[in-house]
Amino acid sequence: MSSEEVHVDAPGRIHLGLLSFGHDDQPYGGVGLMIRPPGLKLQILPAGEFTARGPLSERVEQLAWQWARFHGHESLPDCQLTVEQAPAQHVGLGSGTQLGLSVVAGLSRFLGMPDLSIGELAACSGRAARSAIGTHGFVHGGLLVERGRRPSDTVAPLECRLPVPPGWRIVLARSDQNKGLSGQAELDAFRALPAVPAGVTSQLLEEIQQQMLPALADGDFPEFAESVYRYGNLAGSCFASVQGGAYNGEALNRRVAWLRSLGYAGVGQSSWGPTLFVLSEDQQQAELVSEQLRECPTGETLQVEIARPCNQGATITSGGSA
Repeated sequence: MSSEEVHVDAPGRIHLGLLSFGHDDQPYGGVGLMIRPPGLKLQILPAGEFTARGPLSERVEQLAWQWARFHGHESLPDCQLTVEQAPAQHVGLGSGTQLGLSVVAGLSRFLGMPDLSIGELAACSGRAARSAIGTHGFVHGGLLVERGRRPSDTVAPLECRLPVPPGWRIVLARSDQNKGLSGQAELDAFRALPAVPAGVTSQLLEEIQQQMLPALADGDFPEFAESVYRYGNLAGSCFASVQGGAYNGEALNRRVAWLRSLGYAGVGQSSWGPTLFVLSEDQQQAELVSEQLRECPTGETLQVEIARPCNQGATITSGGSA
């Protein structure tokens, strides 16, 4: 067994929306963007027995057992695994996926085993059953597009990955009064939702291929921002029967309209929310957006944070070199 400590530093993610659901042939798919902050930091140290410390320690131990069973081990490795930093859970920032992947990748590195493939990462951690954006993002960073997982796929293949200009910013805002759907509630919501019409999926794909990706490749911020809004608004409308609109709840629908009225084009909801994001062309604009959000006319107190695009995946370092 390795005697060196291991550090894992994984980015957060925003999910711009799914392409499809309610179909068996190739469901879900979508677009997402990796960001910092927030991020997840994990430390693994040699120890006399397995212990998990820090926030989410119970979940960490469950993930460690998943890793052990995947590799045919009957016990957990002797180490102390500490979550040093973790994003808020169930707010649309992909924290569950990054935690799961960080634990299984970190344990493999700690024991000197070969790094897990992306399919092994997903299978070992139990992630990517629907969206694979966070899984691909853990490995690659950047803006990612995947078309959905076919029955023969372990994880939905990556269709496209592009870097995002490092000077662009993403302002995140959420109320702590509610959470996005997860677990059984999320499964129940998908069962209750009508299937996405094929025509809508075609529109979403056209938006990605003809507008969003070319604008990003050209560094055309205004067109990219408008395209992200159009895509998210249409994708979100498929959830209207359980959300109450294209965004999750009356307050979020009003907040998006207000931000758009101020002239900010790239506004959207990440996953189920409650996190909204506002794309900003530079740090100065992001700071202005942040000030306005802190004085939101809906009267809510919002948690506001400025994030940067993250064009690399998680870093895993050994021997105290983090």
